[in-house]
Amino acid sequence: MKYVSLLIFVSCFVLYTHSSLAAIEILESYHMAQKNDAAFNSARYEYEAAQTMPAQGLSYLLPSVEAHYMTGNYDTDSPTSGNYSSCSYGATLRQPVFNMARIFEYTQHKVRADLGKAKFTAAESDLIIRTATVYFDVLAARDKLEIVEAEKRAVAEQLEQAKRLFKAGAGTITDIHDALARYNTLLADEIEAKNNININVKAFKRVTGVEPKDLCPLKETIPFSAPSPDDLDGWIEIAKKNNPIIKYYYYNVDFYKQEHRKMTAQYFPNVDIVADHHTSDTIQYYRTEEVTYNSVMVQITLPLFQGGYTRAKTKEAAAKLEQAKADFDGVLSENAQKISEAFLGIKGNMALIQALEFAVQSAEISLQSNKMGLKAGIRTIVDILNAQRQLYHERMSLLKTKYDYIINFLKLKSEAGVLSEEDLAVISEWLQKT
Repeated sequence: MKYVSLLIFVSCFVLYTHSSLAAIEILESYHMAQKNDAAFNSARYEYEAAQTMPAQGLSYLLPSVEAHYMTGNYDTDSPTSGNYSSCSYGATLRQPVFNMARIFEYTQHKVRADLGKAKFTAAESDLIIRTATVYFDVLAARDKLEIVEAEKRAVAEQLEQAKRLFKAGAGTITDIHDALARYNTLLADEIEAKNNININVKAFKRVTGVEPKDLCPLKETIPFSAPSPDDLDGWIEIAKKNNPIIKYYYYNVDFYKQEHRKMTAQYFPNVDIVADHHTSDTIQYYRTEEVTYNSVMVQITLPLFQGGYTRAKTKEAAAKLEQAKADFDGVLSENAQKISEAFLGIKGNMALIQALEFAVQSAEISLQSNKMGLKAGIRTIVDILNAQRQLYHERMSLLKTKYDYIINFLKLKSEAGVLSEEDLAVISEWLQKT
């Protein structure tokens, strides 16, 4: 039994260790962000509040019932009646029959629910972008450190080789100084890269709520493809129908249309049905009989003058409506610009990735050629250092361009209003699972 317990303990420890060391995948990061990101949680509660608006607006058109009860003692100086007490209670029901201002206000409340939904949809899309950004920022920072450390090791080897050649009389002190200068520069780059990792790790934790011990890196081969549809105008049309920010400003125009109608309707008469039940009695020298009143009335109210308030508010509503229309036109133009940037960014990234892949291959060949040239006496340590620097620069540029492609891919779909968790699942297939 003791051995069985020990085996169970070891198994649990191994499973715990494996789970704690498992690399965080991008979908997992997004799910953590949905729970822990403060801005997204705020947007969620704002959405929940907005969904109560239609019920609030409808309440203005439904019956309202009030109950009242009053009792008290009255002291009088009358010699005939003396002091007495009284009690009254009852209920009043009011049902709006015709109130155009309340009807438009109800419509406004429904629009507010639509505004809340559009804003929350935009927050979901924004969270995907922010999660992917901090995820790949951490990967890029770690890539930069790995490349700097690899280059530093290579330069250290060249520095030692320069020292050996100098001792053998086949090198110069200049080669040593050049290699040492390059090595010291890389030491500074290493410090900067480590600091950049810490900064991006903190940004990742702010969004997801956890500090990334390890992340899944990109695969070597990724099927980078052109956007579908491969047409800029097509994406702009998709955005006009689906982008939540465009919808928000469209609903905002509708909201102020209803506001203007509501203020104009303040000049109309209001008709209500008022039903009242009232009971009262008085206790003086002896209790009187209770008196009950029941009434059903039609109440017509016609606003005549409120000091110019209604007229001023109507003008304000008209101006706000024009402002909302201008804002809507502005967001359409801004969205088209952002879609163009993302679409053309993807196109540029694809061409640049292909060019950089060739550049990396050429830099590798150049480095090997320079090393062979050094042995043949036709190249110097400086030539090798330059070739190494070029190789690592091309590698870093290639990785950065791949990350830029992914972010532009997500931004394009986000600006078009069609970004979803499924797109993160696609990107997840581009990562190396550990």
